[in-house]
Amino acid sequence: MIAGVILAAGAGRRMGGPKAVIEIEGVRLVDRAVANFKSAGIDTVFVVLGAWVGEVKGAEIIVNADWESGMASSLQSALRHITEIVEI
Repeated sequence: MIAGVILAAGAGRRMGGPKAVIEIEGVRLVDRAVANFKSAGIDTVFVVLGAWVGEVKGAEIIVNADWESGMASSLQSALRHITEIVEI
């Protein structure tokens, strides 16, 4: 299995809100990232969310309740989740 992880939990304070939901040409940035992963042949995509939580088509959502502590906590959340569901 080839899996990809998109870290999109931040508040995006400098952008005025979470970057995941910012739309460019009618497409949310998080959806664009998932599409890029899929077109690169990555069949399983995990998206870590936190400041904003919602549906992301084509991806499995991981919610990082500790997103405010920084990017490392999002990576830890992803790794913890993936190791729980995948037999290594």
